[in-house]
Amino acid sequence: MALPIIPKASFPYTSKWLKGKLTYHPFTVGLESILLQVKDSKDKTEKLNAIRQILEDCVAGADVMALPLFIVEDLFIRIREKSSGESVQATYICTNAVDKVTGKNEDGSDIIAQGVECATPVHVDINLKDVKLAQEGEHKLVFQITEDIGVKMRYPSLETSIGENAPEDIVLGCIESVFDAETVHPTEGSTNEELMVFWNSVPLSKKKEITQLFFQSMPSLSYTIQAVCPGCGYVHEQKIDSLNSIFT
Repeated sequence: MALPIIPKASFPYTSKWLKGKLTYHPFTVGLESILLQVKDSKDKTEKLNAIRQILEDCVAGADVMALPLFIVEDLFIRIREKSSGESVQATYICTNAVDKVTGKNEDGSDIIAQGVECATPVHVDINLKDVKLAQEGEHKLVFQITEDIGVKMRYPSLETSIGENAPEDIVLGCIESVFDAETVHPTEGSTNEELMVFWNSVPLSKKKEITQLFFQSMPSLSYTIQAVCPGCGYVHEQKIDSLNSIFT
């Protein structure tokens, strides 16, 4: 006789940077093992692929690969919070410069090295409920390149963030459309070469504007921690703005 299956609890997810709403459920023990396998990995693609597997199983209502990367990070934190609890411990290395005893002189006095990195592990408990998406400063998606021609940008997705993509390829993937006085030209039908020709024609001043007002000011995870180094007593204040800052 088949045993009853415990239904999965679902939770709604909304964001002002996301059209519509999603639902998600906690991950299972099997999916948690995927995280454990990549916990100490330094490979960004390996970690993102693990997150992709979890979100594809736990999220309904959207194509996970097409979601903005900052939405993916926030979704993962909400799923982790419901699955394994609100608290996670992160470990940082103290980079404060201190004087260290490195040995002894012949007369028994200490040999002191000045300005050496403390290097003491600092353990911090982070409450995931307090980690939120935030956007600071001026930010926009539409840029006027000339009097008649402009571009509309879209956020980097999980798909464009996986793999070893050159910075210019990421930029090209974020151009949603090019418009002039009469027509909007979606980039879906354009080749990478055509996009590159267009991007190379954009003045440097406009490229800097897009970098500052789009890429550098995009929404990101936001949380500031304070921790005291047990080795030297230095008070660290660190801003969290990505998953790598938390699960490290």
